[in-house]
Amino acid sequence: MRLELVTVEVHLGGELGELQTAIAQALLTYGEPLRWAVTRVEGDSRSNPYGNRQLAHVEAVVIVPS
Repeated sequence: MRLELVTVEVHLGGELGELQTAIAQALLTYGEPLRWAVTRVEGDSRSNPYGNRQLAHVEAVVIVPS
């Protein structure tokens, strides 16, 4: 097994539990999340002209099986 640093972007919206689930699912494509943190949040009004959508940037350490 090895550790790897990954960065993903997740759209914010809805409940806190939904955000945690979305982050976990995005990270599982790389490996088992060991630790993660939201490092930046930015507005993304271009993708939604009727309101401001926000994008969370997440950095994580994942365990990748050998």
